[in-house]
Amino acid sequence: MKICPKCNKEWPDEFMACPLDGTALITKPQQPAGFSLNLGDANAISGGVNMSDNHSVSNNTVNTTTSNVDSHNVITNNITQVEREKTAEELKHEKELAFREECLKVYSNGIMTSEGKRKLDDLRYRLGLDENTANKILSEVTKRSERKSSSLSPVHQITYYNIKTAIIANRLDLVDRLMAQLKAMVQRYSAEEIQFTYYMLQAVLHPKECTEEYESHYEDKYWQTFWSSIAYRRLGNIEKSELLVADVGDKWTDTIPQENVFVLATVNALIDKDMDTAKSLFDNIGGEHSPYLSNLATCLYTLIYGDMLSPEELKQMKKDSVFYTKNLFAEINEYHSEKKRLEAEAEAKRVAKEKKLQEETERLAKEKKKQEEAEALRVAEEKNRKAEAERIAEESTKKASAVTKFDTQLMLPYIDEFGYLRKLDASGLAELKSVLLTVPKNNYQAKFLLGQLYIQENTSASNLRLAYDAIKSASEHGIYEAGAFMAYFYLYGKVVPQDLDEAERRIKIDDDFKKNPIFVQMMVDLYVQKGNAMLADVWKSKLKKFK
Repeated sequence: MKICPKCNKEWPDEFMACPLDGTALITKPQQPAGFSLNLGDANAISGGVNMSDNHSVSNNTVNTTTSNVDSHNVITNNITQVEREKTAEELKHEKELAFREECLKVYSNGIMTSEGKRKLDDLRYRLGLDENTANKILSEVTKRSERKSSSLSPVHQITYYNIKTAIIANRLDLVDRLMAQLKAMVQRYSAEEIQFTYYMLQAVLHPKECTEEYESHYEDKYWQTFWSSIAYRRLGNIEKSELLVADVGDKWTDTIPQENVFVLATVNALIDKDMDTAKSLFDNIGGEHSPYLSNLATCLYTLIYGDMLSPEELKQMKKDSVFYTKNLFAEINEYHSEKKRLEAEAEAKRVAKEKKLQEETERLAKEKKKQEEAEALRVAEEKNRKAEAERIAEESTKKASAVTKFDTQLMLPYIDEFGYLRKLDASGLAELKSVLLTVPKNNYQAKFLLGQLYIQENTSASNLRLAYDAIKSASEHGIYEAGAFMAYFYLYGKVVPQDLDEAERRIKIDDDFKKNPIFVQMMVDLYVQKGNAMLADVWKSKLKKFK
């Protein structure tokens, strides 16, 4: 340590002159072990006289104090004997020196915190300094510190220029090579730009070292706190990071733009990959932040609202913030690139799926059209067959005797006791058919028999259609046996879709269905198709009784 021979204040070894009065500093002489003494009447006001070797004396100009000197209690009230020998001008000068010294300590890093301001206000009150004098001293110290912050040595000016050039070009090899020199400059100079650049590089390139330095050499510096919050965030320590965000927002409210904390919070939200929160925070930034944060704010804008910019605007903005984009937000860019890739893949899959669905819809439509055309052709063919059958029937009628009239008694040999067609051989079918074709068309009992005949004749599609039309017509004109026999078509899925429930309902139209072998056989087949083996066996046993 060095000492000022005029005011007896101690200063670091790198100081050449006293910051208070400009006097050249001298090396502090060594003192005997166990003994320390701050000399000089000037200290009687600003700091008191402090002695060790089992003795202590404290004189204060404001408060009443008690001192022990050689085992005697001496009470001094307000003014010591030494002070009585000084003029009012000397006492005022010493108060001003004490206040100036505290101002230098509070403003040592070039930033006035709210806590430091409270300390100065308290000291001014205790010293009895008027507000104008205190403000004048603080203004001088502030200007002196600002002059010191900007007055880098010529060598350091070149070094710092090289560091900024390397940052703009994103030359990390040069940045790492110059970091040791930048760290020495941070310790030597309190320039805000130097402080910002050093802690920014630490947080971006070496976040672990940044947090270690914060924890081991914390000096209540604004930019160290700001960038340490980001470093902790990158290392996953969200709790510590948020505590420092609170410090940045609360401690320096009188001297630092409040938008800075929104810049910090936006960066942390992007590191968390929380784009919605980042947008809401960034919208509070209007350009009233520290100028050193301009490139960082530009980088944040490109990350959050880059999709709204033209390619030329985006290219220019990225050029100004390439260091942050490639180093601080490299993972964020990869994350968003991957997210966009996945979204593009999902969109491509969606489009392909829609295209495939559209093609399938068109294919089904074509297939349906073909089916409709085939059905129309079938109906036309069926109509032609029906017309042909009617033509043949008409010819047969003409061949029959014109005077022969249909006698229902002629049908008795062909029907069973329940009114249904018996099982006939081929000759019987031919014989009956020739008779039934001569029957008038309004004889629906005959139509019912003709329909059954078609089924016995053969089960071709055309015969089944003729049988269905005849039996259905008879059913619709009051022949209830025909309504019951319609069960045949629903049971076996002939002409109409299979409907077992409808088949069962139709069978039971005939009150004698349990006695009629035709319907008993149908009941056996019905329960077999329903999978009810027990009931199928019951009806099989009934069927055996008819044999």
